[in-house]
This record gives sequence, C-alpha cells and structure tokens, in this order.
Amino acid sequence: QPGHVPPPCVPRDLQRPIYRHTKCRRNSQTGKHLIQDRTRYIQFGGYSWIMGGQLRPVSLTSYVPNARAFGKKVPQDQTQSVWNVAWDNASGEKKIGSFSDGTSNTIVEVEKPMITGDQVITGNAWATTGSMGKTDGANLWAKTDMAPEAQGFFGCNCNDPNVTWDDEEGQWWRGDCKFTVSGTTREYYQPPARNRPRDQQIIWNIYPIHTGGIVNALLGDGSVRSISNNIDLVTWSAMVTPSGGEPETAN
Repeated sequence: QPGHVPPPCVPRDLQRPIYRHTKCRRNSQTGKHLIQDRTRYIQFGGYSWIMGGQLRPVSLTSYVPNARAFGKKVPQDQTQSVWNVAWDNASGEKKIGSFSDGTSNTIVEVEKPMITGDQVITGNAWATTGSMGKTDGANLWAKTDMAPEAQGFFGCNCNDPNVTWDDEEGQWWRGDCKFTVSGTTREYYQPPARNRPRDQQIIWNIYPIHTGGIVNALLGDGSVRSISNNIDLVTWSAMVTPSGGEPETAN
C-alpha cells in the first residue's frame, strides 16, 4: 500500500517520514526484499499567502545544476557564495554559448543524493529547521525563497590546494574560490567527496550515489561522464568553471 512498507523492507536509516509511496518486492532468485522508492519529499511552506501557511510535502531531485555554469556574480559585492545563490538570485543568466572553455569541458549538472545528512529538515518561511550536528539538507525539485540548505546546486564549495584541513568538507562559506599556487591564481572547487556515514555528511559536498565512488555528470554538449570521487582537484575545478581558461579538459 502507498505509504507503507512491510518491516523486512525498511532499513534503519529509511524509517523516516521523508520516504513515501514505496513498494516492496521480493527478488525471486535471492529471496531478499528490495525497496522501490517512488517519491521522496520534505515538508515546505510557512508563507501565510500560500495555502494559509500550511506545511505541505514537496518533491526532491537527485540532479543539481552548476551555479558557476548558470550563475552570475551579484553586482553589490561581486561574490557568489551559497547565500548569494539562494537570496540574490545569483544564477540563471548565462547561456551555453558563453562557455569559452567549451561545452564539452564544462559540467552543467551532477547527480547528488536527494537527502544529505541523517536528519529530516523542514522548509518553513525562508529557513530550514531540523538540522543537527553537521549541516543537513535536501534538493528541492522546485522552490521559492528558501535557505541554501534546501536549494539543490553545486559550484560554491571551495578547496584550497595549499592546505589539507578543508579536504573533507571544503570551504563553502567563501564567496570566491580563487587561490594562488606557484604564482598562478585560479579557481579551485571541492571534488565529489568520499562516502561517509550519514551523520557525518554535509550538504555542500557531493556524495557518490553509485558504488565505486562514481558520480554521473552532464556536460554542456549533452554528453554524460561517469566521474570518480578520486578525480584530482585541478581537473574537477576546470570542469566546474565554464570560462576559467584552464588548460585541462574533460578528456
């Protein structure tokens, strides 16, 4: 029945109200129960002029856009932090034809888990609640004024190649990912991270959905690449910037 999964089918980390309309079936060869997830959602609302402020379920997505490919720096401070993307509409004005690095060398979208972290967050009137410990979050399929923890995008988490302390979680609070290495200044972005227990995850990272640490990425030319979370920082960063002028390519 919709909204109900027999006990043998429910892993411990799925016993939460964000998982609905699942169907349980038994593999005829192994005899094991499998979960077929139909819809995942979080609660969203709190605006008095929309549905009287009631919280309603909203759909999630496992595909997020590259804020660097489709964004612009906001004029007032010329930064593009996660807050600029969420609140200043620092996205949506670049065209694929402006990718001077080439569409075959620019990632426009990647796979990212619908839910990051071990808590169920709620979007309530411009803010998210329910996060504990590490910053939990979700990728809303469609949204209005909402904190970045529920927006669903990447391209704002920086990684300084001169240090190692940010290798696990990056520097997501920065508005500029430019760092100087051996006299050359360029942008460096956090690559897909290694898988971690859900209570150790942070929304600003991309955690692989597939086994082997693989993240599927859509490039500007329409091709799809399977990228390992072992990809080096320099190559990944070059693929995030649409017009960075880096010599590295997707090949």
